[in-house]
Amino acid sequence: MPSRVETWWRVSQASAIADMTIMFDNSRDLGQAFTLARVQRGRKLLFDCRDTKYHVSRELRAVAGVWLNRVAGPWRDGVANSP
Repeated sequence: MPSRVETWWRVSQASAIADMTIMFDNSRDLGQAFTLARVQRGRKLLFDCRDTKYHVSRELRAVAGVWLNRVAGPWRDGVANSP
């Protein structure tokens, strides 16, 4: 079974070449499992829960931000910079 870091790396690589990537956070309790965290079409970002223009819970931003930073790159100046 791949490690968490290896999984993040694989998702990062796949999202760079996929036609569309839809990412869900499933790290919280069952009622909040599979919350939309990020959507991109090719390299065009359509939604990222770290973007403050979207109304999402602080908890989602915090927990999804951990793995999104590794998968999509750190969030700076309104843009996720690819790792």
